[in-house]
Amino acid sequence: MKKIVLLTLIATFASALSFAQTGRVGIGTSTPKTKLDVAGAISTSEQAAPAAAALSINANVSLFRIISQVGVQANSVSATAPAEGQLLIIINEDDNDATFASSTVKANGGSNSYIYANSQWRLTGTSQVNSGPQGPTGPKGDTGDNGVAGAQGITGPKGDTGDAGAAGAQGPQGIQGVQGPSGAKGDKGDQGNIGAQGPIGPQGAQGNQGIQGVTGFLQSGTAAGQTPYWNNSNWVIDQNIYNNGGNVGIGTNNPAQGKLWVQGGDIWMTGDNRRLAFTTDNSTDNTPNASITALQNGLSGSSADIIFNTWDGSANTEIMRLRSNGSVGINNNLDTNTNATLSITPKYGNWAEGIEINPHSGGFGAVFFRETANSITNTWFLGKINNHNFGVLRNSLTGMTGTTRADQPFEITTTGNSIFGGNVGIGAATPTHRLEVYGGDNVAYFASSGGNAYIRLAINNDINTRLELANRNGRTALWNANTGDAFNIIHSSGRAGIGTIDPQRKLHINVDNSEYGGLFIGKINDNGDAGSYRIDFPGWRDNNTNPITARIEAKSVWSCCGNYPSGGYPGVRGTDLVFSTNDAWNNVEPIERLRVKQDGNLEWNYNGTDAAMLPASYAIIIPVSATCPTGWGQRDVKWDTADVSNADSGKDGKIAVDDGNSSSVKMRFCVRGTGW
Repeated sequence: MKKIVLLTLIATFASALSFAQTGRVGIGTSTPKTKLDVAGAISTSEQAAPAAAALSINANVSLFRIISQVGVQANSVSATAPAEGQLLIIINEDDNDATFASSTVKANGGSNSYIYANSQWRLTGTSQVNSGPQGPTGPKGDTGDNGVAGAQGITGPKGDTGDAGAAGAQGPQGIQGVQGPSGAKGDKGDQGNIGAQGPIGPQGAQGNQGIQGVTGFLQSGTAAGQTPYWNNSNWVIDQNIYNNGGNVGIGTNNPAQGKLWVQGGDIWMTGDNRRLAFTTDNSTDNTPNASITALQNGLSGSSADIIFNTWDGSANTEIMRLRSNGSVGINNNLDTNTNATLSITPKYGNWAEGIEINPHSGGFGAVFFRETANSITNTWFLGKINNHNFGVLRNSLTGMTGTTRADQPFEITTTGNSIFGGNVGIGAATPTHRLEVYGGDNVAYFASSGGNAYIRLAINNDINTRLELANRNGRTALWNANTGDAFNIIHSSGRAGIGTIDPQRKLHINVDNSEYGGLFIGKINDNGDAGSYRIDFPGWRDNNTNPITARIEAKSVWSCCGNYPSGGYPGVRGTDLVFSTNDAWNNVEPIERLRVKQDGNLEWNYNGTDAAMLPASYAIIIPVSATCPTGWGQRDVKWDTADVSNADSGKDGKIAVDDGNSSSVKMRFCVRGTGW
């Protein structure tokens, strides 16, 4: 009878747990597809406590339920000895809210889920069910203090156009505009009729002979060429105006150049909108080819602009204006540029050139911005620098080259590259990195013209150390010079691959037998006194919130040294490998089903706490070379080859069980209780 029960146990174990030659482990399946394949659910036990002022969650608990009580309770909840990666669900059935880890678990069936990460509990989900009716609105509280003003938000979309405002008062009259071109000369009118001749009057008496007059006005035959003028009593010869028969001199009797030569005096012209006009085509119309006009601008008193006009082939056009405040406008009248010292509106050319600076005899062309007049100190230059590059620099005139990158912060090279000497901020007022971009959700956009797009990160400007973040047209990759595309994410499936560009699962780690495994979980030289490293699996179609129905756990256990840690010595800990399962209906932590102990023994359905809690009949598997503990029976499993044809190979034989030690033993059980 004992043999039949043990054979049944072995068969059950073989069907429930499978170890493949590939290193894969299956629970509930004989064909594990991954390193661990569990066909079933994982459950956990529950800790429940009545509502109270303070509640404590025991260690290694993942489901805590607060039982409703009469009266008002604070329900302040804390957890004992949490472990990194531990999951926790709190359900509050009481009529009062509960608090845990700076969060509120609502009353009347509310539930929150948490994870213990980086030494603190973090809220991962919350729900509220079975809420009672809303109570009456309480009295309005006192107005709180004003909070600190928040940062200005992003500009919202443009609002609808508002209603038109009332008409404003009429503004002052603007300055007079530029005089328009003169109209064409009208046709000569018809000659009037000759009037009738009047009657001839009587002849008067002959008068006395008058005195002889002076030389005629602007006479051309005199040797001196003086011009006389009448002073209301006599004709006077003016020595200041001289006519040499073609040129006129004022202040000189030798107008050698020009039709008018003025020497030693000013020329005045009175009246607003008066001009000095030039005609270069010998035309007699009223439109000059060029002119200089003085025009009041209305800025201050009788202040005036000087306007330069030229004929551009179709109209008399303003070219430049000098304003009374020192502003200069080229191809614009400064109406909208009153604060600009120089305002230029490009007019001609395909490139609409505004300013052209030509170097002198092969020198450097630049625009200077001085802090102190005629001083090089803190003077900035914008223009062509050494090697025909273009840049912004300061404090240097030798070859237009800054002494340091701080003195030459920006340069465009002959290859079209741009060089920045300091940090560059886009939307960032005080950048702390070489390139800092700050903005809304669409912070930056990078696009390539080919089939790949990548960004490179290198150390010490060494291209061989570079790491590339690449878009491979359907695949995101991390590339390095040693392994190529080491990490990949497939856009269409969301699969991730390490060491492969074609992952077959959500996470595919591609390793070969020359490497020491593809996955490492845990902390090297962890000196903690408790805890574990684990992998959790959620349930399917669960009845409760996010239950964990299966778990693989590397659990820390004492391996030596008595009652340590004590006296400052932490003792020595080994590791048991624990497999736990549960269903999704009870919504509790997974229950331990199988434990591979640090000494090689194998246990299942054992909670690892107290032998008194074991089932009435219980068995553990130990190495065939080991001895069962005191008080335990020993059962060995070996091949019985007496009735098989292929006895030498040790295959296809019957399973036999005895109580002795044999060299052919394949498995050793330690048993307790009855029925073995």
